[in-house]
Amino acid sequence: MSRQTVKLIAVDMDFTLLDDNKQVSPASLAAIRFAAARGVQIVPDTGRAPRSIPGELLAMPEIQYAITMNGSRVDRLRPGKELLAANAIPYETAIPLLQALKTEETLLTLFIDGVPYINRDEYPKIRQFVRPEDIRYMMESRTPTDSVMEELAKAPDRLFKISVLIPHCADKEAMKNSIRIKFPTVSVAESNRVIEITDAAADKGNAVLQLAGLLGIAPEETAAIGDSNNDLSMIQKAGVGAAMQNASPDVKAAADFITEADNNHDGAAEAIYRLLRL
Repeated sequence: MSRQTVKLIAVDMDFTLLDDNKQVSPASLAAIRFAAARGVQIVPDTGRAPRSIPGELLAMPEIQYAITMNGSRVDRLRPGKELLAANAIPYETAIPLLQALKTEETLLTLFIDGVPYINRDEYPKIRQFVRPEDIRYMMESRTPTDSVMEELAKAPDRLFKISVLIPHCADKEAMKNSIRIKFPTVSVAESNRVIEITDAAADKGNAVLQLAGLLGIAPEETAAIGDSNNDLSMIQKAGVGAAMQNASPDVKAAADFITEADNNHDGAAEAIYRLLRL
């Protein structure tokens, strides 16, 4: 594979491009600029809402596109913002799904039109459900509201993702399997101990190929870098898949190569430079 073959690199955010403190290193920023100067699109491909992508990335002129909420949205960021593609959970599916998910043992976030809403009376539960190092990010990134269901009623065709936090002792596999059986038209993934639900047509890999098609880039000219199981689809569907040293066993098994460094030691930058040398 020649260097010119890779024209688009999709990069996961948390525990891939970002370190454990949710920061982007100078080396990673330099790698993005290096790739862009050679005509390669670097595309954040994340489970986050658009507004939760770190500001230093959104401010970079080199970052022109973003895939968010596990492939539910594809946006052009510049020149001029434009929603290029979207796959929302249908309202008629969302209502019974949310009723099934809503228990005392869950904490739900509804990503409606790019805003992550959480019920105000459940907002304090973040401290109970989230790892101590993630509490600040979760509290700052969520938008409390009196009723997530009322927010959904205002934009019934704009529910792009549901994230489900459950206690550490709970059986996540049993919950994921139950959702898949009862609601076959949704996709269920897990990222860093959070269950993430999107429309079945939405996944990170499909979104990479969708954006590539819009840009006239062939599937074999794409690459993806990730760590968690919600990154599997893009690792598998991109022309080249790179797993971080800190990736899950499933992601490492699916990848074409594994970085020597983890997310705290510029593993994403290492992967970008390696992809440009292929």
